Amino acid sequence: MELIISDPNSESYEGCSSSSYKEKFECQFGLSTKMVDDEFNMWVSDGEGLDSWIEIEFKKKYLITKWDYKNRENPAERNKLLKVEFSNGFTYD
Repeated sequence: MELIISDPNSESYEGCSSSSYKEKFECQFGLSTKMVDDEFNMWVSDGEGLDSWIEIEFKKKYLITKWDYKNRENPAERNKLLKVEFSNGFTYD
């Protein structure tokens, strides 16, 4: 059974934080299941570029078996590098 643990409305979601704040593109909006590049549906850094980050906290530990990501539609705003880091130290580049 697939469980979407990052949805802010799910029982597993604890909260999120990010390296910058941009109104209408806050971190919790980037965790919606809609996967749409639009206000209130995507997290966007405030022009930060390299070293911007988002952190998601869960109420308990989970085994992550799938992870979906949607990049920006505008090529000038797309991420070119992406690193996923887990609390156990495992990273995925």
